[in-house]
Amino acid sequence: ELLGNHGITSIINCSPVECHNIHEDRFNYISLPISDKDTFEYMPFFNDAFQFITETLNNQGKVLIHCFKVLINFK
Repeated sequence: ELLGNHGITSIINCSPVECHNIHEDRFNYISLPISDKDTFEYMPFFNDAFQFITETLNNQGKVLIHCFKVLINFK
């Protein structure tokens, strides 16, 4: 309900472990199994994420991006 109150229509699930999309009846989802390891290659996921975000915004929606833990260290 809180997400809906903020206009969230779509969710990017960036959990590297199985994290169920429990509200598929209320939100559009894309799951991207992104890891927090330094050697993980993020680039293969950018196009899918960008397309999902663009489509959502073009339909006047809002996107929430979530992960399992916030451990990514940008250098």
